[in-house]
Amino acid sequence: MSKFLALAKRELIEHRTGIVYAPAIITGLMLVVAVASLSIGAGIMVPDWHGSENEYASIAGLLNRLAAEAPLMRGGLVVTFLSMMSAPALLILPFVIFFILLGSLYEERRDRSFLFWKSMPVSDTQEVLAKVAAGMVLAPLVFLVVSMAMQVLTLLVISVIGGVQGGPVWTVWQIDVILINWLQSPLVLMMWALWSLPVFAWVLFCGAYAPRAPFMYAVLPPVVVAVAEGLFLRSNYFITWIGTHLSAAPVIRSIGEPIADGARYDGGGEADLEIFMQEMSKPDLGAVFSTLGSVDLWIGLAIAAGLIYGAIWFRRYNL
Repeated sequence: MSKFLALAKRELIEHRTGIVYAPAIITGLMLVVAVASLSIGAGIMVPDWHGSENEYASIAGLLNRLAAEAPLMRGGLVVTFLSMMSAPALLILPFVIFFILLGSLYEERRDRSFLFWKSMPVSDTQEVLAKVAAGMVLAPLVFLVVSMAMQVLTLLVISVIGGVQGGPVWTVWQIDVILINWLQSPLVLMMWALWSLPVFAWVLFCGAYAPRAPFMYAVLPPVVVAVAEGLFLRSNYFITWIGTHLSAAPVIRSIGEPIADGARYDGGGEADLEIFMQEMSKPDLGAVFSTLGSVDLWIGLAIAAGLIYGAIWFRRYNL
């Protein structure tokens, strides 16, 4: 275990730009936007769900209106706002993982640094699994921690501005709802990592095999297969399969459908929106694991295991 932790630390140091700096910069920019927007009025950032425009000319007006809402509605609004603030950082996570796994095995072959690590008491299996863990576990956790920190800072900014303006700052500190959301987030990311693993295992395999230009090896074959399927079979099963796993669509549906069913949300109507926000404040944590029984998930994990084994083999013999 100590070897694996040392390897994970090495991966964090080698890929700190993507794993640490990227989410920090993105969340920092979002916080700056939040501070600038809240400084000139809340109407820019928060939807006006009751049709009044003048009521939210200041953050204090928004807090007063939020205080008048039912507790579940209030919690749903706060969680939705914080989730929107964190979304940009999480949206770039797949791209960060893609380039981490694509370059990790290729770069050490190109600069011959893998010869040094082969002289260390670390097996090829441990090396490759450490790289998988860096992309599929370490990077999401760092992104999540940075997003949580940004959410706390955002609430502090709102509290300071709202307090100066005389608003009830306690309304945004929906601690129970925020904690439930924080508890759900790593579970969702874990399930997303499981569903998307075959896609990223392919990327890792290409990085271990490609003699040059690993990006082309990773992208071109799937594109050719998808185009050939469309031309000759008039179908798009392959690209749909990739999209389903890369987005973890079954997980998103399992979480979203109970909310949508309970809210009867059809994109309009104040009553629909209120019910939707109430459902958002009490997410069903059991829905996160509801796709573990999917055959498609386990087929994907089997494919991922084969690709990871291939990456280990190529690292051992593709000198």
